[in-house]
Amino acid sequence: MPSSSLNQEEARRWVRKAHADLILAHHAMEPGLGWEDLGFHAQQAAEKALKAVLVLDGRRAPRTHDLTEVLRLLRTDGLPTPPDGGPSPDADGVRCGGAIPGGRVRGGE
Repeated sequence: MPSSSLNQEEARRWVRKAHADLILAHHAMEPGLGWEDLGFHAQQAAEKALKAVLVLDGRRAPRTHDLTEVLRLLRTDGLPTPPDGGPSPDADGVRCGGAIPGGRVRGGE
């Protein structure tokens, strides 16, 4: 479906939000800051960028934080998806405050 100027503007808003979360994720990598912030903002950046693709294609952004569901919608519409096929199984544990890969605990401890 061709994108309208309204779709393009809404997609730009999603991309700006994704970029802001990416900047916050980058700052969360500073020493002493928690891994949960890094995981949360990285996930949010990915989610918002993927939703921008859906919006640009004329779809409504789904009201979900489930990256697997957003990726499924992209694939259903034949839209491009990341080459690895989706989020890491460890991503949910980081976002929800669990242990991170390598046995370290959230909060940079």
